[in-house]
Amino acid sequence: MRRARPSLIRSLIAPLVAGLLIGSAAHAQDSKKPAKPQTKQTQFISQAVFKELEKAQQAIDAKDDAAALAALDGVKARGDKLNDYERATLFNLYAAVYYNQGDTPKAIQAYSEVLKTPNLPEGLRDSTLFALAQMYFVIEDYPKAIKVLDQWFKVVSEPSADAHVLLAQAHYQQGDFKAAERALIDALKLAKQKQQAPKENWLALLRAVYYELGDYAKAAKVLEILVAQYPSESYVLQLSGMYGLMGEQKKQLATL
Repeated sequence: MRRARPSLIRSLIAPLVAGLLIGSAAHAQDSKKPAKPQTKQTQFISQAVFKELEKAQQAIDAKDDAAALAALDGVKARGDKLNDYERATLFNLYAAVYYNQGDTPKAIQAYSEVLKTPNLPEGLRDSTLFALAQMYFVIEDYPKAIKVLDQWFKVVSEPSADAHVLLAQAHYQQGDFKAAERALIDALKLAKQKQQAPKENWLALLRAVYYELGDYAKAAKVLEILVAQYPSESYVLQLSGMYGLMGEQKKQLATL
């Protein structure tokens, strides 16, 4: 049984900018209706900047990267006239364009610029950290992916099960199978608390982890779950092979 790299689904790493400008509209400068503070110092996106960023977002949605970059470059040219919130939103949109272009290093640089911004709203900080971790995973820089994810786990109040699985994948690629197991168990516990069924790729990764650890009994248990919940010839054959490794020829034959 060869160790296989868990597949990455592109949609898992979608840029975290959807609805960003819709939310920013509520922060557009309006002296008559001050918004509830999100940070120590509340800032707003001015109407002029908002219009340009909205134009960039529309171009991103239309997959017109050239028009999006032109609009963003126009905002960036304002330089020091931009406040912290405007600058953070600007680089978040830059990251979206670079991601669409498949330029992950530039997307990483843009997300890093967002995180450098003072007075960054917690929600934007958290989403940017997670996106940055995913970008590092894409370029197979697993140590940095783990480092950023660890930072993200420290600041978010309700991490998702999928986030634990991403951490497990990074540890798996590093060959730290015990750490991968811990992260996957955390994901499964969280899913159980929320009465959610474990996803097939989670169980497949856990089976691979136990195989690498030489714990064939636990690998077989996971395969039994996979056969029951996600039946396929492949899982049945793997389960049969696992019984063989455990010296349980009767189970192996019965499964075949």
